Amino acid sequence: MPHSTETMIDLRVLEQPNFTVISRNIIYQNKCLVLYDNAGIKFELILTNDANQVFSLCRSNFYDIVKLHFNWATNIFPMLVEVCEELKDLQFLQEVWLVITNNPNWNTGHIVAYFGLRNGNRNHGGLILLSVPDAFTGMTPINVAAKKGKAEFFRAMLDSGMFEKTIYEKKDFRVNLAFHYSAISANKETIETLALCGLDGAIINAKNENSQTPFHLACRTKRPECIKALIAGGANVNVCYHEGVEELPTPINVCDKDLFLSFPNEFNEEEMKNGGTPLHWVKIQSVLKHLIERGYSIDARNFTGQTALHVVSFAFELWSKCPNLVDSSGDSPLHIACSSANFLITQPLVPMLYIKQIKANHPVIW
Repeated sequence: MPHSTETMIDLRVLEQPNFTVISRNIIYQNKCLVLYDNAGIKFELILTNDANQVFSLCRSNFYDIVKLHFNWATNIFPMLVEVCEELKDLQFLQEVWLVITNNPNWNTGHIVAYFGLRNGNRNHGGLILLSVPDAFTGMTPINVAAKKGKAEFFRAMLDSGMFEKTIYEKKDFRVNLAFHYSAISANKETIETLALCGLDGAIINAKNENSQTPFHLACRTKRPECIKALIAGGANVNVCYHEGVEELPTPINVCDKDLFLSFPNEFNEEEMKNGGTPLHWVKIQSVLKHLIERGYSIDARNFTGQTALHVVSFAFELWSKCPNLVDSSGDSPLHIACSSANFLITQPLVPMLYIKQIKANHPVIW
């Protein structure tokens, strides 16, 4: 039975006394990294630092496997030891080594971004690496930092003056940008910091390969605080997404950055997970009218194909404008009103809505 790689190599990081490696044969060496041959019996990868510490990163009886890990480590550690004092800590080094072995296509920039190391982007070489993608996923270190919610990493970049707009425009192989990853990070501060970078508005509203914007991803992953941060950062609330339905012509771009400052408690956060626009989430009729006046699309659908008419019980004043829209189940707002628990409230509206439908030549199917 063939052995798995996990059983053929020991990846536990061990700190060793200096003298333990003196008598061993050096096979390869790259600055702080040495691949040792222990009398042809076991091969070992050693990391040293300026504090004269010696760490054994991995050990195996199989040379090819240790050599492979030596190559991975060579892409990371020579530069990382210069900017990361934390590597002197055994536990932290073990975490770093585990991330490296799980992501062998990463460079130093990815590790700096993953752990949010503030010193990692203070030299020109580190800045260049931030735009170099992983060959397997296309993710750049900037995308990694956004996914991990490392707001302090981006703040350090801004504070240091080492800002290059182009590194934020890099897309992975699924056409995701940093804003897409920040939308699912559960850290609104990351979005807020990215919004301070002076990026083009098209970036925060960019669609990935699934036609989803960062706004859509925040809704799908139930991140109400991220949704609010995206809107405050300039997200277009009229860009909607619904699977299986041909997208309507893009309505006017509505950038309502002060929406949640003006109406902090007037939206149903539970409804946000279904997507749509703030029209779908509003709880107060006066706010609904304000949003319509601002240009929010009444035709916009949420993830289940429902318009605001389907969701908001008091939105029937909009009925005459789009009387025959149905959701993915084939129900119109009038069907939902008649079958919902709010029927006693909406009952007086039913005859009026029916008459409006007849006049609009959109008969109701009962």
